[in-house]
Amino acid sequence: MFREEPSDESMLQDRVDTGWLVWGKEMEVARFAKWDEQIFELEEGCKSAMQLLFDACASDEWWQKLSGHFSQEESRNYPSASHIDLILALCQIIGVPILDKIKPVVQKLMADIEEKGVYDRHQTRALMEFIAGLLRGHVEWPGKDRQAFWDWFTPLLPDIFRNIRQDALRCWEITMDYVLHQQDPRRHKPLVDFMLTTALNTDWEGGSAYDLTRRVQLSRILVRCLKWRFTDWAPEFEKLYFSVFNCTYADVRTHLGSIMNGLDQLHWNASYPNVPALIEAVRNDPKCETDIMGILPPRQLQAQVDETMAKIEKFRADRPSGPKAAMSDHDTTATTLIHWLATELVDVHAVGTMPYIVPILPKIFEFREMNDNTSMQQNAGRLLAMITSITPAFQLVEPLMEQLISILHNSECLDVISACLKDENQEVREMASVTLSGFLRCSQRSMVLVLKDRFVRDMQRIKLPRRTLSPGVINPKYQSTLVELHAAVLGAVAIEPMPISASIRSCIASFKRTHEKYQERMTEDQIASMNYAQAGNSYSTHFITTS
Repeated sequence: MFREEPSDESMLQDRVDTGWLVWGKEMEVARFAKWDEQIFELEEGCKSAMQLLFDACASDEWWQKLSGHFSQEESRNYPSASHIDLILALCQIIGVPILDKIKPVVQKLMADIEEKGVYDRHQTRALMEFIAGLLRGHVEWPGKDRQAFWDWFTPLLPDIFRNIRQDALRCWEITMDYVLHQQDPRRHKPLVDFMLTTALNTDWEGGSAYDLTRRVQLSRILVRCLKWRFTDWAPEFEKLYFSVFNCTYADVRTHLGSIMNGLDQLHWNASYPNVPALIEAVRNDPKCETDIMGILPPRQLQAQVDETMAKIEKFRADRPSGPKAAMSDHDTTATTLIHWLATELVDVHAVGTMPYIVPILPKIFEFREMNDNTSMQQNAGRLLAMITSITPAFQLVEPLMEQLISILHNSECLDVISACLKDENQEVREMASVTLSGFLRCSQRSMVLVLKDRFVRDMQRIKLPRRTLSPGVINPKYQSTLVELHAAVLGAVAIEPMPISASIRSCIASFKRTHEKYQERMTEDQIASMNYAQAGNSYSTHFITTS
């Protein structure tokens, strides 16, 4: 509906919110003023005041002074609401004659920016204030006057956008937010069309980081201001942004995660005609089999996520190791995906993110284990921590638990450590033994018994051959067999219990030092047991009980 060409009879909905889960009893709509229609007529008593106001604004010199005042150096880098409201009020009261006065001012500001060759953020801020006032003030003009305004302003949009520098980007965003907030997009269709076209026609291959950022910001502004009315264009942007998750610029990837969150939130638009209809839907679904609250993701977006995960799996085969890994397609795509999901989890609809997360949970753990990309590793760890703080919907609890159990059962940690026990380097084998010991101390006893039997069996099976076959001829099987035997021995050593005796001796020594005066109350047997244990001979239950 909002993509159609507007007409004088179009029903305009400026207020975005007409309720939350249910529709309100009334909905406020408006229409355009017709071609020659005047919205209001002045009362006779107001005409003299209006004439004074018009005479004051009729001077070109007055407008140049006003432009100079707006362009004065200020510490702020955002448009002034007072300046914008002044232009807006003049446009509403006087009408189209104001356009003839502001045209030279806007054109002069743009010409000054072009001629200087040096960026002036103060002039850019003044330009935005005039533009914002015109854009919001012209909406109630007759149709022919609105057409005259757009015929003049539309060709200026490419030049205005081209001259926006990095420190004025925030100024541009605030201006567009002001213009489009609580406004039907058909009121500013040429502006909206320009923003959409510019965002969709981004040069992702050759564009600079700043150019890509400001073009992504255009779509963020539209999503933020239009909200659910942006759904007419959302599929195009979802397809585009999913295809460029592997962007090389970190800042752009962060913005992509943010805009993808905004696009996903558009789908959460639970809507019922009235409260009884909502209550009836809840009562008729005691087992939560129906997606009443819109928690489950739409099919087209879930398909895009599945396609992205397939790309990541494909990129994994070509992923380099070391410093180059961070800029690989695998890592850049994964980082953007992590940014998106993390942004979703801090939004009001965080529970709706769980359907995306549950199927890809093993991959998130895999990202967490990639040590050659610390940034992705930290982001993945932070995402996993955020996931634990979200209570999933009832219908997602079982799939989530199944996924976690599957991750535990299919873990390759012990397989990797076992392989490291047979590494050619002795230092690697010894460190693998230490790591295995740490794993076993927090594992179930059944796992310890399985590994014990395995290592004992290997030690009994492996027979170390002679080092040399004949004088001067080394046996080629000797070294490999020695490594296997050493691996079995190191594995068996890793199963050894924690060094309790050392802890006991340290504890007793500390006790004797700090409780010397209480030793007179101890019996001879207690003192003998304490000294015997401190010598490292025993840490028996008898000593622990009596002391």
